[in-house]
Amino acid sequence: MNFNNLNYIIRHFAPSEINLIDENNVEIINPNGLGNIYIDYSTDDEDYPYIVRFSFQHCHVSDAESALDYANDIISGNICAIEFFSDGKNAIGGDITSDELKELTYEMLERKTGYYGSVPLKEIADSFKVRGWKSDGNFDANFVLREDGSVDIKIIR
Repeated sequence: MNFNNLNYIIRHFAPSEINLIDENNVEIINPNGLGNIYIDYSTDDEDYPYIVRFSFQHCHVSDAESALDYANDIISGNICAIEFFSDGKNAIGGDITSDELKELTYEMLERKTGYYGSVPLKEIADSFKVRGWKSDGNFDANFVLREDGSVDIKIIR
């Protein structure tokens, strides 16, 4: 197989840390058993041919170096996947940094969703899950609506 598009990424991992799926797909094995990272090369997208997938999240990037940087941010714990749910069904998602997790509030999450206040997050989702490379980055949470209209986060481990 010809792994030219993924060679830069492959060189950064020991053979025991990766699984070469095919010439356009590599899997980075999580030694913690909490979900692997997949890096795909898509011949259909000239601008953003690399796709980094972890848990609920995927990210399109333009080059192998950016793909490796994003994967390393996940591995180091700088980035976790976050997914919002409504009645148990996926609603929206993305990623969240470790610094943002330290400052976790409903208001911060509402700003982060990308709707920029046009639709309150509580109308889109009633819960969310955060998944990281290590178990300390993993938790589920519900939104709890208070009588005054504000929203609290109830974390469920």
